[in-house]
Amino acid sequence: METLILLRMEQVRPCLLALIRLAAPAQIPKCLKLLVACSVRFLIVGGLGGGTLEKHYTKVAQNVRAGEVTNAATLLAAMKEVTPNNTQFKAEFARATVSQSYLARYYLRMLEMTQRGDVEPQDVPNQDEQVVNLEHVLPESPSAEWRLEPELMQAYYRRLGNLALIQRTPNEDMGNAGFVSTKKAILSNSDFELTSAIGKYDDWGPGEIDKRQEQLAELAIKTWPLKV
Repeated sequence: METLILLRMEQVRPCLLALIRLAAPAQIPKCLKLLVACSVRFLIVGGLGGGTLEKHYTKVAQNVRAGEVTNAATLLAAMKEVTPNNTQFKAEFARATVSQSYLARYYLRMLEMTQRGDVEPQDVPNQDEQVVNLEHVLPESPSAEWRLEPELMQAYYRRLGNLALIQRTPNEDMGNAGFVSTKKAILSNSDFELTSAIGKYDDWGPGEIDKRQEQLAELAIKTWPLKV
């Protein structure tokens, strides 16, 4: 429930309220996990307008009240019509730009937990931002050491592959410093596995960001699966 609130997907509420009221208690946690996975896929892929998505959730809520959707399996069948499949989700995740820091933090936190082997990573909302910061490896205002065209830097700054979780103090030490001279060593020492892996790259630019984001996309379909 906290995660659904964090994602700010208000369109899900009619369906959610119907399930809580009418579904068997043992099925509700499974339904909630499925709704989280669907919500993340909608946020990443887009395509459906808010009104269209709300209409579909309202339709599913009606199906719940009619006794046609009674558990996670029938909910999945009802949602598959509009929910991006693995191929669509992976392709869009591999090139997603995330402007909202709360979403980027949530995505990275859950992907990190999948990387570590947590069996239910999607259930935990993002961690305290006073302890863990969101780092843009390629910074918004890069130092002279970053020799990239301004257009490229602007295009890649908010790419998910350029973002990482890191403890607050090391993040403050990096600022807009260069990758080879400063950031590589600091990121390598992070306790977050997905963050420390960035330190294995010899340099950091569009090619490296694309490669890392493709790896994150592989993790994404495991983190937010369409299964019950």
